[in-house]
Amino acid sequence: MGKIEKALSILEPIARHSYDEPDSLVYLGIAYVQAEKPQAAVSVLEEAKELVEDHPVIELFLGRALMALGRYEDAEEELSIAVDLDPTEPRAWDDLGKVFYVQGKYAEAIGALRNGLEQFPNDIRLQSMLALSLYRLGDYESSISCWKRVIEEKPDFLTAKSNYAYLLLAKDRLEEAIPIVEEIQENNPDDYRSYLLEADLKLREGDLETSQKCLEILLERDPENIEALVRMAVVAKLQGNTVVSNDYFELVEAQVESVESCWQCLCEAYRKLGWRTRYLNCLLRWSKIDSGSAASHIELAKVYADMGYDDLAFDAWERAIEILGWLRVSCIQCGCEEKLEPHDINRVRAAGSIKCPSCNASIRLPESITAF
Repeated sequence: MGKIEKALSILEPIARHSYDEPDSLVYLGIAYVQAEKPQAAVSVLEEAKELVEDHPVIELFLGRALMALGRYEDAEEELSIAVDLDPTEPRAWDDLGKVFYVQGKYAEAIGALRNGLEQFPNDIRLQSMLALSLYRLGDYESSISCWKRVIEEKPDFLTAKSNYAYLLLAKDRLEEAIPIVEEIQENNPDDYRSYLLEADLKLREGDLETSQKCLEILLERDPENIEALVRMAVVAKLQGNTVVSNDYFELVEAQVESVESCWQCLCEAYRKLGWRTRYLNCLLRWSKIDSGSAASHIELAKVYADMGYDDLAFDAWERAIEILGWLRVSCIQCGCEEKLEPHDINRVRAAGSIKCPSCNASIRLPESITAF
């Protein structure tokens, strides 16, 4: 009998005979959460909640149990109460960020996590969850900065290092990415992330053969790894193997509907190959499935602008700025960047451009967006 099972064997009879004692119910509810019995935990903790008001521990573990059951809105309510009652508990902020994240409410997750980090600036869990939320929102630069801080606090944290390296590669910051990738390969040579990062790096460097070898090793271990399948499809196409490439893309498209986090990867593959129609359709599907992400709308704005569909481009741009809360645009003349906020939408849409504050050149929108 494990520790949790032993605890339950002690706590259950106590709770039955002390059903009007909230403490015994709270301890039992916590034990059920730890034993991964969320339905039992909810029943017990709701009983405890009726006996005592404003108990942050009850709210925290009740929220956690509800989240495990997929009752995210109810969990959000309980965890919001938990942080209000006891803002000095970092786990409550972390759980609140997670419940926003799984609902696709990335902006809300970021707000909650930043509030938590004001009190716990060095908390690795809060920083990591913030980095993930920023990435899914579409603010890649802030996500990179966040992962960098996590690594500074915990240099051996492989997940942080691999995500940091992946984002650097995605932004074509190869000089910064290469030493991180090499360090991961040296310290974790058999980890799947080591192979995936090397495959990504070699693909960007044009070394298709090495990239393919890394991906083949990954797919031998996990034939349904979507990230590896997408990259293999790109490699095959660049090698001229169109039939093989299409086969890989079919495998990906059959799975990606149920994996929200992989839409960015698939869209990026279509963009890299210059398949505009597939890219546009992929962005449209992604924007509906992961509606809390600004990234798909930013790219939609660019694609529509390139196609001459100005109204659709501005619609996508407006949606992105509403989600993100701001957007950067870049002057093609001098490289100066200007930050736009939601209150700028009507003015900019009416004019179709803004004046560069540095060189006075006209910055046309939305094709000058640089936030993705």
